[in-house]
Parts: sequence; structure tokens; C-alpha cells
Amino acid sequence: MASKKPELSDEELDKRVESFRKTLRYRKIAGVALAGVGAVVLFFGLQTQGDVFLKINGGFCVAYGIFMRWQSAKYERKLSPPDAD
Repeated sequence: MASKKPELSDEELDKRVESFRKTLRYRKIAGVALAGVGAVVLFFGLQTQGDVFLKINGGFCVAYGIFMRWQSAKYERKLSPPDAD
């Protein structure tokens, strides 16, 4: 039998939303850092003759870093702005 999830109180819901916002902020920072590192690896891969794996890894790191940043911004826009007290 499937059990129902208990209803969350307003405080618990606010706590979870704030935790999610914090995760999004860290993910944005990590995305920028990963894209930067990927750009450096890609740059050195392009400078080195025949080193295909540096080019591939650099490209994937840049792409995933940009994706992390984009995804975080998308979900941040979906959340309502925090209430001003």
C-alpha cells in the first residue's frame, strides 16, 4: 500500500525552500568554476599536438559548467522571491 506523505508546516516548507536556494547558489558558483577550469584545459589541449583527451575533457567541462549555471538560473527564476520582513 502506498502511504501518504505528511503535510509540511509553513516553517518546514520555508526551511526546505531556503535550503534549495542555498544549493542553487553553490551550484552557480561551481558551474562557473568548472567552466573556467574546462576553458583552461581546453586551451592547453588546443596548444598540444595530438592530445585529443585534453580537448574532449576541456570541452565537456566547459559545457557542463555552462549547463550547471543555466540550470541554476532557470530554477532560481521559478522560485518566488524571498519575503522582505
